[in-house]
Amino acid sequence: MITGQIKTQIDQIWNTFWESAGITNPMTVLEQMTYLFFIKMLDDAQMRRESLSNILGIE
Repeated sequence: MITGQIKTQIDQIWNTFWESAGITNPMTVLEQMTYLFFIKMLDDAQMRRESLSNILGIE
């Protein structure tokens, strides 16, 4: 079971989809959240690679 800060953050994201975007189907919300999490993971990985290449002086 998810509790604490992570649950609060997920609830905030859920409410944003529900209230702002008008998405009421829970499966659609989960699908969109999954896409966002995946894109965030890709962005983080790219930032780490760029940081490492800057440190090592590699293009």
